[in-house]
Amino acid sequence: MSAEIAARLHRYYGQKHPGAVIEHCAAISDGWETEVYAFDLIDEDRREPLILRLYPGADASEKSTREFAALRQLSTLGYPVPEALHHGADTGPFGMAYMIMRRINGHPLGQIMQASAEAARAGCDRLARLAVDLHRLDYRPLIPLQRVPPDFDDPRWFLQTKLAEARTIILGLARLDDFAPALDWLDQRADQVQPAPPCVMHGDLHILNVLMTADMQPFVIDWPNVEIGDYRYDLAWTLLLSSTFQHADRREQILNTYEIHAGHSVPDLEYFEVIAAVRRLFNIAHALTAGGQSAGMRSDTAELMRGQRGHIAAVYDWFQARSGLKIPMIETVLDSLVSSV
Repeated sequence: MSAEIAARLHRYYGQKHPGAVIEHCAAISDGWETEVYAFDLIDEDRREPLILRLYPGADASEKSTREFAALRQLSTLGYPVPEALHHGADTGPFGMAYMIMRRINGHPLGQIMQASAEAARAGCDRLARLAVDLHRLDYRPLIPLQRVPPDFDDPRWFLQTKLAEARTIILGLARLDDFAPALDWLDQRADQVQPAPPCVMHGDLHILNVLMTADMQPFVIDWPNVEIGDYRYDLAWTLLLSSTFQHADRREQILNTYEIHAGHSVPDLEYFEVIAAVRRLFNIAHALTAGGQSAGMRSDTAELMRGQRGHIAAVYDWFQARSGLKIPMIETVLDSLVSSV
């Protein structure tokens, strides 16, 4: 596949820069949603290390456009992101929507955190501070990126929109009725949740989406889910992922630093942690039943998920501990993964 992508990159740049050469093209992504390739562009004795992101799924055009615009705007606001160079919202030269950006010469924060307990603590602190800094940004320049223009006069607009959207997608389109009790649980408690002012949300902020340079400067990558919303929705997702990949103690470490750096406690957090768990479990159930591409993810996502039973079980335990509910189809999935080992 990398050879085919390299050939397409050569044709893409050849039209703009005759004589340009593509070297060291390699797939580097192991995530669920996009294909990512690193490559070097050699043009007139100048070597540029670059990244190509490819977006699968029905909403690929929207994701590529939103991420490209978000990177441009976030850079203007002073938030540490890679420089976005080009993008295409149609199938174009790579067979799907794409974006090209400069490659950061660094290592994932998660890899650096493996060095020692002290490095792990410092990494949790870094992640929390990046989250707070993001949530403090002026959200108004990113309003045009919002998929549904929000009613900012109503502080509950985001939660109401998300719950309605979840019902439409999970029960209406995907027809996963086993999630109905979880959605009912969320609806019944929504009016008790303290509203929060809008902010910029990353949508998937975790230790593998932060790259650290040699001088320990961070860059946050992977922005297709960027939107304006409630900071607790974003924070709960970060806590969920940080705590269900073999490190259950990281929830408290990240949360404590977040609250100290933000200067306030986080009210109603467990409610949003249930939302995060439902979101993750739905993504898993949908990909395993409908296939990765039908769920807006990579074609091999379902296979990747089948190798992450420990994570899926941890997310389900997280959900049950906070809601007291069961989702039978998730239990069936977990049973099938045990039997397939």
